[in-house]
Amino acid sequence: METSTNTDNPEKKQKIEKQKKLVADLFSTLNLVFTQTKLGIEKSDLLLRAIHQFKTDILKIDPYWKLISWPHITIGRIFCSIDAIVIEDKWDCETNKFLFNEIKDAMMKLRRFNNYWQLTEEDAITYTGQVSAGDKTRGYRDTLEELERLIIEV
Repeated sequence: METSTNTDNPEKKQKIEKQKKLVADLFSTLNLVFTQTKLGIEKSDLLLRAIHQFKTDILKIDPYWKLISWPHITIGRIFCSIDAIVIEDKWDCETNKFLFNEIKDAMMKLRRFNNYWQLTEEDAITYTGQVSAGDKTRGYRDTLEELERLIIEV
């Protein structure tokens, strides 16, 4: 006896395709914000109306749809706090103490969410993303490769 998976189900496939198109249309509409100043206030309100309608239509297909989840936001908060640590001052300056408390707070919330949660190399790779050509900052992979090179040289 054959069982049908979600991807084999034509109705499910159609819903997924419709949702993908709605998300693409939503993003396309959001990108019109770049021309908003040329559109004027009335046309700008049309953008908000269209964005509202796309989200409404997407949620009709999948009521749990989100672009980003709470754990992703919280991991991002950890990385933002790490990036903000002040190295021009003493390690225990008030700003660094505050940021470290932010990091601990976020990590404890994630641990309560999942008893086995911990930061991984994959998180860093996922969240640092690609560095644009003009950006002087380096991503996690670059730093990791440099550390590996230094360890080998020692």
